[in-house]
Amino acid sequence: MPAIAVLGLGHTLMRDDGIGARVLDDLDRRYALPSTVRLISSGAPMARLLAEVDGIEHLIVVDAVRSGRAPGTIHRLKPDQLEVTGHGACSSHGVGLADFFALLTTLGRCPEIRIIGVEAGELDKVGSELSPPVAAALPRAVDAVMEELRRLGVRLDAREAAHRHA
Repeated sequence: MPAIAVLGLGHTLMRDDGIGARVLDDLDRRYALPSTVRLISSGAPMARLLAEVDGIEHLIVVDAVRSGRAPGTIHRLKPDQLEVTGHGACSSHGVGLADFFALLTTLGRCPEIRIIGVEAGELDKVGSELSPPVAAALPRAVDAVMEELRRLGVRLDAREAAHRHA
């Protein structure tokens, strides 16, 4: 079973909300990850993700955030920096991230968590394209995930196809 999961959250048809899935797509396209790393892309409600992260020791979450900073800003957060709402109002995923992490803790199944947040510009518009500042931030978000994976001792091997197209 993989010990590390990278969870890309968001809805790819809601513009910048799809940044998590886009980061995972880019990671998967560019790197051959070892079997100890699992990529999980989900726009599903958080409650469904409990089974997905069961047994994971380290969880890297990539999601769109709104903090008032410039769109495309990369945030590195820990769970205690998020506000527990108790009603999921702060997330398009049905349950807020902080609430999800609190539930994992209560159940005794909380892995070490790191959050890579990308400041969103457009969350309330339908469309499959990222806004220009968030699209420009995609490589930096991928780099942030790669740094976290390296911190955990993961070796990242570039795929040959990525070298030919780079």
